[in-house]
Amino acid sequence: MDYFIISQDECVENKFQFAGLKSTNKTIELTLDRADEINDITAVFVEGHADSVYPDYIGKPVVLVADELKKVLERHDSELAYKCAVLSDPKNSMQKVYWLLLLPRVDCLSDRTVFDKTGAVKRIVIDRAKADGHAVFRVQGLLEKHVFINLDVAESLLRKELLGIKLEKVESCCEPDPTSFDSA
Repeated sequence: MDYFIISQDECVENKFQFAGLKSTNKTIELTLDRADEINDITAVFVEGHADSVYPDYIGKPVVLVADELKKVLERHDSELAYKCAVLSDPKNSMQKVYWLLLLPRVDCLSDRTVFDKTGAVKRIVIDRAKADGHAVFRVQGLLEKHVFINLDVAESLLRKELLGIKLEKVESCCEPDPTSFDSA
């Protein structure tokens, strides 16, 4: 199985802004084990214009997905949890329903993954055997808060007319690294 990082396409112009946030460069990670701590419905104030764009995938400050994207994810992974986030722009009398995506962390990094001296990843390699059974997840052991999807999810997304989604293929393997050998 192949895997991809799903992220927000930053090339989308005229996006709304979260009210009161100076920067949305950091991602706050919310995991399944914290689901009980989060309200089932939250109002989130945003600022924009009458013609502001609301992408189907928002990656920062938290992962939010629009209804159509949520439906695709639910078809492929019934273990995911969602909390409703209503994006509200009172100035323009606009409300949009999004879903806060709560993801599991999966221990599926291959030994072939390469890190730099600071611990940031230089090359991600997913161990297919360890990731098997997970369609949408984060990876245990990474400083970066990427969201990973499998090929089935990626293909389903590409068949939809979704806005603001970027996919990046990630290396995967399941066989031992040929450059290493057993000394036994």
